[in-house]
Amino acid sequence: AMKSLGRRLKQFAWIGASSLGLTGGRAPSGPLHAQVGVCDPCNHRCVMCWDHPPVDHESESTTNRFGHTQPGMMSLEPLRPVADDLHQLGTPRIDLVGRGEPMLNKAVEDMVAYGKQLGFLVTLCTNASKLAPARARRLVADGLDRVNVSLNAGTPETYPISGEMSDVVA
Repeated sequence: AMKSLGRRLKQFAWIGASSLGLTGGRAPSGPLHAQVGVCDPCNHRCVMCWDHPPVDHESESTTNRFGHTQPGMMSLEPLRPVADDLHQLGTPRIDLVGRGEPMLNKAVEDMVAYGKQLGFLVTLCTNASKLAPARARRLVADGLDRVNVSLNAGTPETYPISGEMSDVVA
């Protein structure tokens, strides 16, 4: 706790020094937290979603959202240098999020474990549809600090699993 407090005080001191022009144009510190998108696909089609709207809400702007490329998933390997850099900059928290559903990414538990090895406070934002007991136990064992569950609809009719995602979901 003291180490975290010391790191936070150092960040605020650098921000103050920067505002006075004392840092020579260097960034004063890393961000206080970073959101890392680890998964583009989603197994739901929520009415309000810009990235994965229900079919009857799709338009030219939503169908081309991924630049005509297949939505992807981040593996642990590209996350490592990003997390290492953020750690070096003193960033205390990483949020694992997605344009889609992060729990569809089979590496999300390893990402949580890596973030915790570096000493980050790690948060996961999920629709919880893939939060099975075994995965939940692993996330707890890896030290996940916080889970934000997004509940955007209450019935299968308004929160359906897309048929095209069945191969990713299974």
